Amino acid sequence: EKLAKERSGEFFVDFPVEKAEVFFAPGWLRAKNGDGRVLFHNTGVEFELDRVSYESIDSARATGSIADFDKAVLELDIKSEMPAVDAVRIWIDSPVGERYREIVGNVDELGGEVSSEIQLRLPLHSDDDDQQVLVKVDFDDARAMVKNWGLDLSQVKGRLLVTRDSIVAEQLNAKFFGDPVSININTEGPGGDTVVNVNGLLESANLLKRLPDKIAQYVEGKSDWQIRLVIAPETAPDQQPYLQITAASKLGNTQIALPQPFAKSGPDSARFSADISFFPEQVEFTANLGPDIRSRGDLLLGNEQEFELSSLELAFAAELEPLKRRGLIMHGFAEQISIDDWIDVFKGSGVTSPALLKAANLKFDRVFAFNHVLENVQFDLRQTDEKRFLGEIESSIASGRFTVPNQISAKTPLRVNLEYLRLDKQEQEAGYASLLPRDLVDFRLDSQALVFHDMLFNDVTIEVRQAGNELHVDNLSMRRDEILLSSKAHWEYDPGSKSHLSSVDLSFKGPEFGQAISGLGFGESINGGRVDFNGRFAWPASLLAFELENLAGEASLEIVDGVLNNVDPGGGRLVGLLSLSALPRRLSLDFSDVVIGGMEFSKISGTYRIDDGNVFTDKATRLDGPAAKIKISGKTGLKTRDYDQIMRVTPKLRQTLPLIGAVSAGSSVGWGLLLLQNLFKKAIDGAVEVEYKVTGSWDDPQIELIKAVDENQQELPKIDK
Repeated sequence: EKLAKERSGEFFVDFPVEKAEVFFAPGWLRAKNGDGRVLFHNTGVEFELDRVSYESIDSARATGSIADFDKAVLELDIKSEMPAVDAVRIWIDSPVGERYREIVGNVDELGGEVSSEIQLRLPLHSDDDDQQVLVKVDFDDARAMVKNWGLDLSQVKGRLLVTRDSIVAEQLNAKFFGDPVSININTEGPGGDTVVNVNGLLESANLLKRLPDKIAQYVEGKSDWQIRLVIAPETAPDQQPYLQITAASKLGNTQIALPQPFAKSGPDSARFSADISFFPEQVEFTANLGPDIRSRGDLLLGNEQEFELSSLELAFAAELEPLKRRGLIMHGFAEQISIDDWIDVFKGSGVTSPALLKAANLKFDRVFAFNHVLENVQFDLRQTDEKRFLGEIESSIASGRFTVPNQISAKTPLRVNLEYLRLDKQEQEAGYASLLPRDLVDFRLDSQALVFHDMLFNDVTIEVRQAGNELHVDNLSMRRDEILLSSKAHWEYDPGSKSHLSSVDLSFKGPEFGQAISGLGFGESINGGRVDFNGRFAWPASLLAFELENLAGEASLEIVDGVLNNVDPGGGRLVGLLSLSALPRRLSLDFSDVVIGGMEFSKISGTYRIDDGNVFTDKATRLDGPAAKIKISGKTGLKTRDYDQIMRVTPKLRQTLPLIGAVSAGSSVGWGLLLLQNLFKKAIDGAVEVEYKVTGSWDDPQIELIKAVDENQQELPKIDK
């Protein structure tokens, strides 16, 4: 007591200790099992301890002192080498680390070694506010990973200083997914936010780690990035995010290989900025790309403790809407978009469900879709309930409404109801080879009008049913005037052999066949006629990629009570009449090369077989009219583009001679007889049947008169053409 009051004399005690324990203050861990010395000197004490156990650290070195027991202020210094994971755990378990526990709780992995030093000044007889703490952490090749933030730091080097109220670091060096970055950390005033600034030339795709991996693959190249993290103090209000991330770059030398309107070439600059706010169970974000693309959305913590996208609004050349809505919302204007390219992106992204989509109201100058170009497109889609979407489209090739169920199936197909559909700009050589049955969905399309290659049809219905590697067209029907075309089709794909097989049943029936084909642009080759055509065809390719050379099948044709018009009376041209010898013309219903002009017929009929690249008319094509009977049989080569046919003509001269005088009155029968008589340079009054052989190429057919016989089947002398 005298020593303390009079400050005279000297008191000195020095002794060794083993397994000593030091208790600092409430809330701090005890230092245990220390070996060293304790020195009492006058009114103070000093100690040095080695091999101290502090939490899980067994090799710390602790020194401390109380300079004056009257003031009772403990000054303590603990130094140690330890794994980074242990250093961080000790820090957040201490009173000075409590405010950062939520932030550190997101860290998935810590590695490397650190040197740490904890300096404490603890008044032992006053409240906690007088405590002074300084934690020094020297990083040397440490690493940290935070999956939820898309963060991977390695080779962290530098010093971090932590006090009760702040964290400070100047010029920490690290690598962000392998790219060098500089990091500065500072706390803005006592109890304020802690700000982390990161700068570096970074691989831009590495900043998209929160997106599906297959989306990030479309981003390539390095750009200068400025990233700012704001960490809120523990005392921040609940409505304030505990972490905010702001990222910005001009994206110079970064290429975005996504389709328009997100595409960007490497050298070009396009300002990108993003703001992300982290809450305990929610992440909110906004992002802008260039001057015209804005986005906003949020992620919610799911059952698997993973954040899942809950809402996303995309605005193109438009402002974000005032109120945020759940799901995917898109609106605004863009010059062009390729649906084909975006389908490929979504196929590779793993995104298969439309559940997030809620509404879309978009305008485009051009839309590239299914190998077509749509111009001046207005598109509106909105979810009406949990089961379906309603949409409207107005464009250069289609106008109408459609209904999209959440779960498309044969019972609830996609339904499209159009005022018109134009397919006259279709590319025949389009890339249909890559299309598979599973790429399509169940749908029904009804259109009041269909323009196909400048041909107008009405009352169009298409019903499609998808079944794995098979596609069924249960109904395809349409009308042209009085003619009804109907068909069914089937498409099958074998994944093992990667082969296709398609088939179709086709028929068209109705009166006034000539007027119908004239209205379709095939000329006035026939007047009247009731047609009945039926065919079944197959080909080893996808449904939309057939070729004539690969067709196989059978067909039958019957046309009754019509007139053939406006044709060349040259004798050799008889070969053209419905024989399929001029198949390219016949497939477009063009009879302009038929020989007999203005010839009435009661029936034209035939059955046809297509096999191995050839068309066979085994049972002959027949024309029966008042002026003549004509039969044509043989083969037309689709691959070799040539003919091998026999044609027999039986004039009905005796029945029609009395009608020659009717020529002046314009009788078609009379014209037919006159043309038959002028077919040869000498009269064929005695001929009952004339036979020709047709060979050669499509471009230059060779027509040879084989024989002519009389009514007694006696062969007549050959007649010059």
